[in-house]
Amino acid sequence: MLSGCWKLLAIGRWRRSNLAKPQTIWSPAYLSEIPRKVPDRLLGTQRESMAMNFHENRLPGWTNEFAEQALHAAVNGLEDPLGNIAAYHFGWQTSTGEPSTSPAGKKLRPIMTIAVAEALGGSVEDALPGALAVDLVHNQSLIHDDIIDADSIRRHRPAVWAAFGTPEAILAGDAVLTLGFQVLLDSPVAARAARHLAESFQYMLRGQMLDLDYEQRSDVTVDDYITMAAAKTGSLFGCAAGLGAICARAREETVQEMNVFGHHVGVAFQLIDDILGIWGTPDAVGKPVSTDVRRRKKSGPVVAALTADNPGGENLRRMYARPEPFSEDEISLVTQLIDKAGGRSQAESISQRYMTLARDALDRLSFVPGSRQSLDKLLNSTEFSIHRTH
Repeated sequence: MLSGCWKLLAIGRWRRSNLAKPQTIWSPAYLSEIPRKVPDRLLGTQRESMAMNFHENRLPGWTNEFAEQALHAAVNGLEDPLGNIAAYHFGWQTSTGEPSTSPAGKKLRPIMTIAVAEALGGSVEDALPGALAVDLVHNQSLIHDDIIDADSIRRHRPAVWAAFGTPEAILAGDAVLTLGFQVLLDSPVAARAARHLAESFQYMLRGQMLDLDYEQRSDVTVDDYITMAAAKTGSLFGCAAGLGAICARAREETVQEMNVFGHHVGVAFQLIDDILGIWGTPDAVGKPVSTDVRRRKKSGPVVAALTADNPGGENLRRMYARPEPFSEDEISLVTQLIDKAGGRSQAESISQRYMTLARDALDRLSFVPGSRQSLDKLLNSTEFSIHRTH
């Protein structure tokens, strides 16, 4: 029985010996930089085998590495075969159990949890249960989302359902979800944090339902899209920021302000993701581009273009009114029409507006001197740029 993320990290022995272990980066100078940030009781005997690339630009560098190591230890507590399936999803092994170094997720949400906690006077130790929990719940949503959307590629290789089967993927997602709540029990503010996570998860499900509903509707407005994006994506970004505040034992007013901040970030991120899903590269999105166009998903650029009062929007509405699937040539034409109707430029503009709202939310709060720069670095990172390439 798993007893909490601290015990997982202290034990730290890989039950599945074929999991790829990270490269160790360790030196006396390196050790001297991190004792305050990484308490001994978190790492135990595994300290010398855990790579945490601490450098000046800590976010998302060092914190990303730390979150990955803690996540690795937590997932290691799952029983096989679900543990092996989860390890595959996170990129640590192949579908046949061989060690793998496949690209992992960006860890934006756990990084945000840790950054917010530190900015409000908390510590990495305080924030780690919340950071792990929100990352695990997010990854459950990815596993199930690929099933819902019939997306067979995730992070440049077969999605979990494509590699192991749909029933197995559903169960693996459930295991990852319950693990998220389980590691949260190790937090001194477990009840408050778990309530926040559960409410955010329910809000995310509402967004998923709206996303499905919009695929069948022809009257979706930009405001409708924002409502969906705030729930589907903003929910867990808001949860991540709110959990950081909760783990730092902030007042409820501050938790709500951080939740608003995270929601704004999530809407901006979803718009950026939608733009890259049409005009990006496979390296940027981790799967073939134009999938959303092929499925006629009401992404941000598409909704903006379909509601545009111009010739491009009119031509696009005619194409979307046809019941037959788009051919490859038609997908190319639709992509051009979305751009011509102003869908891309409007999506970029709305994304920038929500990033401004996120920064405004930070301006209303007081932080530990010098700590806000970590949050600003996160917002300025390439992960929140339409120009990112991976």
